[in-house]
Amino acid sequence: MIRPDKMLYRLIRDPESDFRERVFAMLTIIAVSAVILVLLADILAGESPVEIIVLGATILLAPAITLASIYRHKMRAGAALIVLLLVCVVLPVSFFFGGGLEGGAIIWFSFSYLYIGLILTGVTRLFALVFLSGLALAEYAAAYFCPAWVRPHARDLFFADSLVSVLVVGLVIFSMVWYQNRLYAEENRRAREEAKKVEELNRAQNRFFSNMSHEIRTPINTILGLNEIILRQEDVSGEIASDAAKIRGAGKLLLSLINDILDMSKLESGKMEIVSAPYHVGELLSDIVNMIWPQAAGKGLEFHI
Repeated sequence: MIRPDKMLYRLIRDPESDFRERVFAMLTIIAVSAVILVLLADILAGESPVEIIVLGATILLAPAITLASIYRHKMRAGAALIVLLLVCVVLPVSFFFGGGLEGGAIIWFSFSYLYIGLILTGVTRLFALVFLSGLALAEYAAAYFCPAWVRPHARDLFFADSLVSVLVVGLVIFSMVWYQNRLYAEENRRAREEAKKVEELNRAQNRFFSNMSHEIRTPINTILGLNEIILRQEDVSGEIASDAAKIRGAGKLLLSLINDILDMSKLESGKMEIVSAPYHVGELLSDIVNMIWPQAAGKGLEFHI
């Protein structure tokens, strides 16, 4: 059984893996790396112990949730759980214990919007978007109407926290967009290669049908030529003449089918030309009757047209 950490490494590097799972794994790694940098900066700056504990717990929980969800093939549930942890725990704690509007938590809202847009899908993404927007409004309202709820920042700490958040979030957003663009370029290259293979396969198939059609037409023309000799003889019996006429009709119909195959090859290669020629409906119906009537007669059925 493959270890979860090796599965995560293989998932990120394997181009055959699911696109969204690769994005989920890589973006989680990028986000956790950013949180580690923020945690170190908070420890050096003497931030609130509550914020430091929450960031430390996030560093442990986010990779564990990612590994477990990928290992159990529950990526959507894992992504939703990480977003829930981010929106309901990390952002509120960072806001109220990290200076409010004078801290770095506000800048991390941009990261949260990007993470939700890249990772979640469908109704879950819409719900998370609405919930995050409501949380931002609630925190701004709390900071305005109840400023005592927010742990204040000194001027020096505000500048340091804001600068670190801007740099880290900027690098995180850059890394996320760069990695996703790289995956899109990789997928486009693979799609072009697959399209090229399909095109080559179609050309080979058309060449095969064309060659086979020519090869089949030769013996059929020989049969029709010998059959025509029988029809031109004056001393043949009526039964032989009737059978020979049926052979001629079936042979012509078979040639027509082969010509249709050639026409399909010409259509796909763009070389089809319309040729104006007389067309007799009566002869077509007669050929059809000659093919179907023996089968109907063999089953005791009458065939009329």
